[in-house]
Amino acid sequence: MPSRSLLAIILAIGIAWQAYAISVAMRFGPPLAKFMAGLGVEPNAITRAFVATYLWWFVIPLVCAIVSIDVVRRTAPPRFYVTLVVIATLSAGFVLQAWTNEAWLSPLIYLMQAVR
Repeated sequence: MPSRSLLAIILAIGIAWQAYAISVAMRFGPPLAKFMAGLGVEPNAITRAFVATYLWWFVIPLVCAIVSIDVVRRTAPPRFYVTLVVIATLSAGFVLQAWTNEAWLSPLIYLMQAVR
């Protein structure tokens, strides 16, 4: 099992990744919603779900931070629990970033293909 300080660093990196992905979503979510409404086009499911949920994404790093603090403060947390928290924290950062990228890129690629 990694040391508590190494575990804290890994979890902090995951939460920072989530915060970055959320900041990008908050910055580019409103223009995407306006862009889609202005085109009068029904976006794909990924983009619709992104526009409907990105304002609530801040809950994810809060939950991950609470669970991460619980893992780090324990002197001997169960290995399964530690593994689950690390995987969930890092995976959440990846999923949020990938979702933001896909929500923006898929409509743009569709428009480029339609123009061609």
